Amino acid sequence: MSINSAVVQRARLAVVQRAILAVVQRDGWAVVQRARLAVVQRAILAVMQRNCSIVAQQANWAVVQRAGSA
Repeated sequence: MSINSAVVQRARLAVVQRAILAVVQRDGWAVVQRARLAVVQRAILAVMQRNCSIVAQQANWAVVQRAGSA
């Protein structure tokens, strides 16, 4: 599940990057700079909300690994 989620996350990021690039090329950088920031913030928030449990599991696993090696 986490592997599939990571693949989907990278694919979505690539789509967002291509969309931003297309808008920048069409409308110019100055107009897009503020909109781009808002888009990136919303995308990051959406990914965080979707993958919150996966991130928490990975963080917990890292803590367990450190505790085991101590």
